[in-house]
Amino acid sequence: MSRPHPETIEELIEQENQASHDLQERIDGAWDVPEQAITEFLAMEDEIGDNAASSVLKFVTAMIEANMNQKQVVNSNSYVINVAEDFSTTPGGRYARHGPSSGEEFRISLRKMLRQAIAEGGTVVVRLDGTTGYDGSFLEEAFGGLIRKDGFSKADLERSLEIWAGSPVYRPFRDMALRFMLQAQSEVREPV
Repeated sequence: MSRPHPETIEELIEQENQASHDLQERIDGAWDVPEQAITEFLAMEDEIGDNAASSVLKFVTAMIEANMNQKQVVNSNSYVINVAEDFSTTPGGRYARHGPSSGEEFRISLRKMLRQAIAEGGTVVVRLDGTTGYDGSFLEEAFGGLIRKDGFSKADLERSLEIWAGSPVYRPFRDMALRFMLQAQSEVREPV
């Protein structure tokens, strides 16, 4: 819907206030459906101008991301660990003795949450995005160690652990973590 060109400063102010009110209603109505919200804002470019739409899109995207990061408990028995927010933006090496933010430290934290999720029939989602990257030894210790050292079964992990990488940059790290779990399973004999 295009708005008429304002003839006075008062009409311009009223038009901007109405556009702001309409925008707030769209944000409130679409907050639970981020893709819909972004589509709505992109459609508003003709109404509020390219620069304003771009600013709104950046703001809403940041708010949606912040909202996702704040939701540690997805539901009563599902948990999210955002590595960059909850652990470190610069994950380290394999063991704590190798320096801060090690795979060993992460595995110990993950192990506690994973045991709770398994007991409740829930899941743990590990979000890999947002870090400077991952060393293979960190991923092997953190994820392969769940099987090798902590005794989790492959079936438990398939049911209760999701390793999430939203950005294509982090998908190779996710794939590497999954390979380390498979490799650890082949080294440990799982009961039938």
